[in-house]
Amino acid sequence: MKGLTPLLLFLFFSFSHLIAQENPAIDSLQKIITNASDEKLKADALVELSLEYISFDSKQAYEHAKESISLSKKLNYLHGEIEGMNALATIE
Repeated sequence: MKGLTPLLLFLFFSFSHLIAQENPAIDSLQKIITNASDEKLKADALVELSLEYISFDSKQAYEHAKESISLSKKLNYLHGEIEGMNALATIE
């Protein structure tokens, strides 16, 4: 039984990584974030990316939400800041 737990954890993290690679929404949002010239669009995409990650990688979800909040504050973009905080609250 003791040997089973590490194996299950390994499989869980392996499959969650595969899910992220096969998710077209994540791929599309990452492209938007990389290529967006509009910083508000980038902040919104970071929130959406955070929400995509919530179900299988809470650390990534948290990081994207925090990045969105930080960028929104820098831009004085209140809507983005609120949406980022909502995403963060959903994670926690």
